[in-house]
Amino acid sequence: SMKNSLRYIIVAVVVLFCTTMFAGCSSGAVNFYVTSFPTKLVYKVGENVDLSGLKIESINSDGTNTMVSLKDAQISTIDTSTSGVKKVKVSKGELSTSFNVYVADIVITDSDNFKQKIAQAQDGDVVYLTQGNYIPQNATDTSYKDVVVDKSVVIIGDGASKTKFAGNFLVGAENSSGEFVAKQNFKNVKFLNIGFEIKHTTQNELFSYTGPYGRADKNGALNIFDTQNMLVFNCNSTKEFTKRYILYNKIGRIYIR
Repeated sequence: SMKNSLRYIIVAVVVLFCTTMFAGCSSGAVNFYVTSFPTKLVYKVGENVDLSGLKIESINSDGTNTMVSLKDAQISTIDTSTSGVKKVKVSKGELSTSFNVYVADIVITDSDNFKQKIAQAQDGDVVYLTQGNYIPQNATDTSYKDVVVDKSVVIIGDGASKTKFAGNFLVGAENSSGEFVAKQNFKNVKFLNIGFEIKHTTQNELFSYTGPYGRADKNGALNIFDTQNMLVFNCNSTKEFTKRYILYNKIGRIYIR
């Protein structure tokens, strides 16, 4: 009958509308990203890879997030037989994300001649500060005072709670007749996973630094000369890191994470 035909048409339209609507609102993954990097980001040449701590989440079309099991993802091979920066790609289906791990060109322990080891670095090197306490033995020990970084390098530790450094770096500096001056056109330096051990006090909203070499207000933990493109990552848990530990001199594009 006409009445039944109309009912069938209405039902068909409703079904079509609902199917289209829900298809358009699918909660499938549209992107995914790293929410937690591996605990170990730096290796000695030939060392076995350990991705413990790596966490990936997907972003779904409905705005929700979903943890991605690494068993369901494809992770590119990490070659530790050669030194350098290694890009690690994690993919699942058509989605992918990536992060870097590092294989050391220079490995330093807290019993090494620190300045001598740093001075050996060349542009592009990965300098690995292994777990330890890089702290002066006494007031006359200047092993970690005014450590010049004049090459485009990655300086990376085993974590802020494991690689502890009580001294100061002069980034982008060079010695000219006994004075430290800015190196021309200096750029591309990374400090990763290092715990800087300089203390501070606050009075009238001003910071006063103290370290193993007394007042550190003229050198801080990082005294950055005219340097472009610098990254400081996971070097201190406080959000006040830039105020407390870094002094600037014509710096451009520094990223603190």
